[in-house]
Amino acid sequence: MKSISLLLLCGIFGQYFSAADVCSVPTFAPARTFNAEGATRSVAIGDLNRDGKMDLAVATSIGVSVLLGEGDGNFRKAVNFVAGTNPIYAAVADLNNDGNFDLVVANQGQSGGSGSSISVLLGKGDGTFQAAVNYAAGVRPHGVAIGDFNEDGKLDLAVANEGVLQGDENPFVTFSNSSVSVLLGKGDGTFKLPSITTREQAPVRWPWLISTRMAS
Repeated sequence: MKSISLLLLCGIFGQYFSAADVCSVPTFAPARTFNAEGATRSVAIGDLNRDGKMDLAVATSIGVSVLLGEGDGNFRKAVNFVAGTNPIYAAVADLNNDGNFDLVVANQGQSGGSGSSISVLLGKGDGTFQAAVNYAAGVRPHGVAIGDFNEDGKLDLAVANEGVLQGDENPFVTFSNSSVSVLLGKGDGTFKLPSITTREQAPVRWPWLISTRMAS
């Protein structure tokens, strides 16, 4: 069993302050550590049980651990939900417009890329989730960004696929089959087959993260 730690900045978890309003120099309270199931990889936050308190969704080596928040910086015991093979990254969004947050998990699969997938777990609104539905992506997904990419009012997924490591010469490493997958959403929590843009054996730094910014 692994753990996650929280550092609280000049105040109570769940409230937002500027450093100038609260303290002259930003400081952190001592870390609070909470256990999760398996080796922890990434953390996403959202109100998963609709009680107005922030909760944690932690991608681990065996699934997704959900820790429901108490609203004071403390969290309940982790509950694990099964995803795909070797989860590495979790994201939170309402994918089917039912008012409940859902989970998206990038699964790296095996070292050669077999078993790579994206898992979608639709939320029930009480901090629990339906069984994962897995979608194909590229080779060894490592990050997911969520947004409406085709302006149809439905959330879509963009996935950063690491590919297969070919060398380890600093400051660059070389991957084959590094790519970005886009899965267009249907608005009901399901997705179309991915379109994939691939850059073969490009000299890139670790192709792990992907993000979007919604236009204002």
